[in-house]
Amino acid sequence: MRVIRQGVLPETTLYRATCKHCGCEMEFTRKEAEYVSSVMNESLLKVACPTCHREVWTDL
Repeated sequence: MRVIRQGVLPETTLYRATCKHCGCEMEFTRKEAEYVSSVMNESLLKVACPTCHREVWTDL
């Protein structure tokens, strides 16, 4: 088998988000976040801000 382009496992993909309350910029993997599906069929990830502990949401 010959690999044309190496894939990336979903759990190792890095996501970035900024807390709208305190401005903390963070980077996290899917395993560190909670997966949430909204009523509008949006896939979101939710993490707690390490500084102010408020919820931070980002698109998947």
